Amino acid sequence: MQGLYPPTPELASFRGILSSATDANGHLIDYPLNGYQYPVISTYRAEDPMSAHISGHKNCPQHTNAVRAFAASKEFHDVFDSTQAFYSNIYSRILFGVYSRDMASIYHANTVYEYLNYQYTYNSTARDIISRTDVDTARQYANQWAHATSTGADVHWSKDRVLAIAGRSLAYPIMRSLQQNERSKGSFNKLSLIFGGYEPLMAFLEIVVSKPYREGLSGLPNHGASVMLELFSMAEDGIAEYPTDNSKLMVRLLIRNGTDASDPESQFKQYPMFGTNNKETAMPYKDFVDQMVFNMKSTSEWCRSCDGQENFCYQYAQHKSTKKCDFTTLPPLDTGALIGLGAVSFGLPTLALSCLFCMWRGHRHRKKLRWNHVDTENNASIINPGSSRDIRVSAPSSIAPSNESNAGSYNEDIEMLLSPACQPVKVRDTV
Repeated sequence: MQGLYPPTPELASFRGILSSATDANGHLIDYPLNGYQYPVISTYRAEDPMSAHISGHKNCPQHTNAVRAFAASKEFHDVFDSTQAFYSNIYSRILFGVYSRDMASIYHANTVYEYLNYQYTYNSTARDIISRTDVDTARQYANQWAHATSTGADVHWSKDRVLAIAGRSLAYPIMRSLQQNERSKGSFNKLSLIFGGYEPLMAFLEIVVSKPYREGLSGLPNHGASVMLELFSMAEDGIAEYPTDNSKLMVRLLIRNGTDASDPESQFKQYPMFGTNNKETAMPYKDFVDQMVFNMKSTSEWCRSCDGQENFCYQYAQHKSTKKCDFTTLPPLDTGALIGLGAVSFGLPTLALSCLFCMWRGHRHRKKLRWNHVDTENNASIINPGSSRDIRVSAPSSIAPSNESNAGSYNEDIEMLLSPACQPVKVRDTV
């Protein structure tokens, strides 16, 4: 990640602290190594509203209730009974003394799989105890559990699609970054990094990827996987200006399930979004905005859907929006963007499935779409899965910082769009 933060001369001046970084002779005192800069990292505790968008499934009582309801269903009991022989056998062979007996069940399928996979990969002794088939079986059960508890939408135990709350709340900061970038004509929010867990990644893909093309995406992502949502323009040849006509803005989704260059599945592959077919992997930005606004959850909507008990939820407890749901009353969410606005890409680390990586990276297209062309010098914005803590990494100083003065107005816009008084936008059935 340090490569995203190259040395920047006069870094102190850029940060607006020139007066305090100048000596008595008027010489600028810069950072060592010609302006070496450290990544600017902000961590968010559960008490911070941003945590609802990075890991929306956590501290969400309704999500917990939905998972418990699934665990009490006949469907789960049938799966539980059919898998207990495997877990009992694995526990006696390699899990005894490592985990308690009650951990050996599909209820903890992901924990068991990660342990078996790590031991089989790095511990030669473990290969005398467990086989590759054991690891693959554990992965299969982990896929089942993760899919059932992170992406379920239209099931009777998932009120308000709360099992997919992590993906719906993640959509909010994505739209916020895109709108702030659009309003600044590409000057702000070029790059962001958000670290969370696999749950937001899976839930977001369940919402975004067109239903017929989700095969292979229903289980845990491979380690090192990444997902990119790329916003770009179809500008005329020779024109490199930020477009003002939103009809020239398009969005596409690319997924790379792993980092093994020799594996065909580890190459970036385009997926259609929100009900579009396989020939329409590029989606008009305006249509994308409409779909995202309908599916995303603002902080207040997260609090209401989850019955959130966090301190920041109290201000929304009695809130009732009186605004009309009219796009014409909003600062334009769908007018303009940038030439190659970028990509929202979610990825997984090489070992732990606890990091969510999102990247908005800009590139410019000629009049004809050239999917294999990427201009890394243009604008960008990012997200990723990997740490047990929620972390957000700010843009390097070579990229202008976000315009925080716009944050309040944007929050107000989205709160209005998602208020109970609003009528939802008509969308394609994606789940």
